[in-house]
Amino acid sequence: MSTPATDRHRWSPPVPTSAGRWWPWAYAAALTWWAASWNLRNSVLMSWSPVEPVWIGSGLLVLCVVHRLGRPVVLPPGVVVPLALLVAAFVPGAMLSDADGYGPTKVAALAVSLLPALLAAVLLLDHERVRTSWVWSQVVVGLAVALAAVMTADAADLVLVGGRLTLPTVDTISTGRLVGAAVVPLLVLGLASARLRWVAWLVAVAAGAVLVQVGSRGPLLAAVVSLVVVICAARCFTGRRAWPLAMVALASAAAYVFALRGGGAGGRRIVDSVQGGLGDETRADLVGEAVGLGLRRLFGVGWGDFARHSEAGRAIANEDGAAYAHNVFAEAFAEGGVLALLGVVMLVVLALVRLRRVSHAPAGAAALGIAVYWLLNAQVSSDVVGNRFLWIALVGGLVASVSHFATDRAGQRPVVSEASTDA
Repeated sequence: MSTPATDRHRWSPPVPTSAGRWWPWAYAAALTWWAASWNLRNSVLMSWSPVEPVWIGSGLLVLCVVHRLGRPVVLPPGVVVPLALLVAAFVPGAMLSDADGYGPTKVAALAVSLLPALLAAVLLLDHERVRTSWVWSQVVVGLAVALAAVMTADAADLVLVGGRLTLPTVDTISTGRLVGAAVVPLLVLGLASARLRWVAWLVAVAAGAVLVQVGSRGPLLAAVVSLVVVICAARCFTGRRAWPLAMVALASAAAYVFALRGGGAGGRRIVDSVQGGLGDETRADLVGEAVGLGLRRLFGVGWGDFARHSEAGRAIANEDGAAYAHNVFAEAFAEGGVLALLGVVMLVVLALVRLRRVSHAPAGAAALGIAVYWLLNAQVSSDVVGNRFLWIALVGGLVASVSHFATDRAGQRPVVSEASTDA
């Protein structure tokens, strides 16, 4: 009996029938812990651990990969080829990196830390349940950060950050980004799911109030824009986009009023930024110089060497010479060259296209939203190594179509779903 052409590309990782089905949450928790531990390791959320939280996250990833290898592994060319091209595109920047300064540290972080975590994510995120759990685990972390920031903030901490709310020992940008990672999926689910609507919106409003009080402009703007992008792009909103867009506009207006009247110093900073046009001269200079470097040195100046070749980079560099362009595309272009830029663009495009392809359900739309959110944040803060959530979200998008490859021409859900393998 012949096999239909579309069936030849269908594959769904087998789901174990053992009790609990705990592994999707374990995989997602390990990825989220590893990504968050770099910023939260000194906070009250992780400092209780007698072992360095980053090492715990790395150990959890290893254990999860070992468990995952106990089941069949299928890595189609659509996943392997883009990742291989991305790694190859990063090699010239590593070879050109200076032996002194921040270069060796950044190259080591790319090779020893980030790359193994991405390879682990390829294996762990190959099932829809894990990808859904990955989104929810970020919601849990974001809500924990918001709650801990409110409960532990005192006058001394507020003075240090100009009166803005933040989780002690964690900078305001990281606090805002993690809280925003809870707000975006909750609002998407509230807009897309009638069953979760009111609970999701109530919790999102509470977390959103904290986000405004943190006063970090990038995460707040990224949250609003990512919601608009998801509503316009996700398939679950097809034919009913007007009402969700109106709700986002209403929520944005409410956030502005709250920032104006009850948002504290963080809210005043948001209001001042909106009224001032959201411009940032320092970031604009960094991006401009990074683009100029990329145009002059097509193979890049070398990973970690931005401050050596940029006046704006030297002005903000720390004692180790670490500085970055605050934009993942500009950074890749300046330090890794045109090949690195093309590799990053390829991964982003493939990930977003595939996430949109599986956005028929609210959970799929939330996964698309969180990927867009981290991508937008990566345009204004942190660097290639520091944007760990972004890379894991993009890998999740890259593998999203592994078990959803075959769709009908009308764009409906696959005839054979992952749930069909549970029996």
